[in-house]
Amino acid sequence: MMSMLGGPRVVLMDEPSTSLDPVSRRFFWDTVLAVFNGSSRRCCLLTTHHMEEADMLCSRVAIMINGEIQ
Repeated sequence: MMSMLGGPRVVLMDEPSTSLDPVSRRFFWDTVLAVFNGSSRRCCLLTTHHMEEADMLCSRVAIMINGEIQ
């Protein structure tokens, strides 16, 4: 099983795949899925403008407009 340095229980990611080429983006997605998928002891809060990324990585999605969850 893959791990992150220090094994944090919560990881915050703000637009982590911005400016990545498609191959690097896919590698990043696979890494995030390997670390967090199915883990009941860890969570990742991810912000993104890409719905494809949200669909791929997130089990729950909230859409914000003007600072409010819709």
